[in-house]
Amino acid sequence: MTLIFTCKTHPQNHTSVRTRLRGKSGDGTSNLQKDVDTCLRKQGRERVKPAPAAIPYSEAAHRALIALRCAKNARPINSVLDEDYKLEVEMLRPGTKLPSPMTVQRDLLYIYEQASIAVKNYFLQLNSTIHLVLDGWTSPLVSSYLGLVVVWFDQGVIHRAILEFIRCVANL
Repeated sequence: MTLIFTCKTHPQNHTSVRTRLRGKSGDGTSNLQKDVDTCLRKQGRERVKPAPAAIPYSEAAHRALIALRCAKNARPINSVLDEDYKLEVEMLRPGTKLPSPMTVQRDLLYIYEQASIAVKNYFLQLNSTIHLVLDGWTSPLVSSYLGLVVVWFDQGVIHRAILEFIRCVANL
């Protein structure tokens, strides 16, 4: 028995037809896939790529994301008590238990301590000079700022990171 493969959308545009013996079904589909891609290109279209796989849920990863969101976006640790946030989490993954603000605080401290060790070890193994820069800025709105910046050189690249950025307020 011979299987015949024809284009399901524009069979009239194809001069050749793909065939395969039924017993050879384990030979793969790469030629069929190439024909599909060629046909779609002629139509100015692309094959729809499958959506990326969902990230598997874990309580530890969820807690880490909450802590990082609080730190990166200057959100209060009690944002986990927000009713709208609770509804959002329930909508996305029903039955999920949110950590308490105290747990978020402990997670933040743990992440900070572990990241501090990693940063210390990185700079200890670095074979170049580390510069601390204290710089002042004035914005167009006449606000003054002081910035503490660390600058270093590693593997042909100059890096910099702002350690602190403080708005100066005059005491009159």
